[in-house]
Amino acid sequence: MNQNSERINEYYHILDEWLNIIERGGDITKPLKEKSISIVAIYGMGTMARHFITALSKEKINLCGVYDSKIGVYPDGLETKSITEYKGGADAIIYTNPFEEEDTLKKFQTDFQCEVIYLGDVIYDNLK
Repeated sequence: MNQNSERINEYYHILDEWLNIIERGGDITKPLKEKSISIVAIYGMGTMARHFITALSKEKINLCGVYDSKIGVYPDGLETKSITEYKGGADAIIYTNPFEEEDTLKKFQTDFQCEVIYLGDVIYDNLK
């Protein structure tokens, strides 16, 4: 399987679990709340991030910024910035790409001194 197929497969499993959580009346942000995470930054602005941002707003977890390699303003006014513009303030950076480069993740952990969490882990932690 190539990386694009693996990415689609991973997203499928995440969305399936996410829907299961919703159908059971669960809260996908529960693992964040259990870690006292109340402010997050998102890295990677794809479809999964947009859904996650909506979920965050419903669960009273604050978003301090959205970062991506593609900088711009979306039609709804949401702005993405370069990660080099991150000024801190988040309890965690949630990244959405299951194949994010290890070097990027290590840089986040050392430069930003906050938790760095994969979106899939937020979803899968609801299963524990």
